[in-house]
Amino acid sequence: MMRFRPTALFVLLLTIVGGCTTMDGSGSAPESGLYANVHGDPIDPLDQRSGRLSALIFITVDCPIANGYAPQLKALFAAFQAAPIDFFLVHVDPSVDVAKARQHASEYGYEGRPILLDPTHSLVAKCKVTVTPEAALFSADGVMRYRGRINNWYGDIGRKRYSPSRHELRDAVLQVLAGEPVKVPRTEAVGCEIEGTFEVDRSPGH
Repeated sequence: MMRFRPTALFVLLLTIVGGCTTMDGSGSAPESGLYANVHGDPIDPLDQRSGRLSALIFITVDCPIANGYAPQLKALFAAFQAAPIDFFLVHVDPSVDVAKARQHASEYGYEGRPILLDPTHSLVAKCKVTVTPEAALFSADGVMRYRGRINNWYGDIGRKRYSPSRHELRDAVLQVLAGEPVKVPRTEAVGCEIEGTFEVDRSPGH
């Protein structure tokens, strides 16, 4: 399991605000905040004024599990291209700067996507993600509706299915778009541990 150790970092986070709330309306909406986008413009991934859903997918450049998901993520992005949802890739490794993130985007076909840098783990901590890849989905009112794995392709580290049989992130997006409650608002993500994160209570209601 890979670990990412915080080092002296080049802070590309423009404003250390923003964050995440609890599932299905059980918390207030998060404050807004601008984060550095590798394409040059600051982005607020949780801007409630847009009226759109937001999905944050936390990644690193050297996590083989996260990188292995690239084809599936691109297919997911394409499937919802016409829907009112924005997908954001969030780099959590403090050593990844704009140049490295752009190179990674080129290697894995993420060019043109909104890619954010979170070297101080502001989004990581407030969304309570602990591994890469892990996703957090927000409705248009800024409330987190889903957090966890993209699908069940990986049952555990080193245990990968031929193809996933459950697509929790996709299903959560479809349910929120339809105005329905998310049937499975939390799942356990399998991936590379984000160094410095905390133990997250995965029980219902937390």
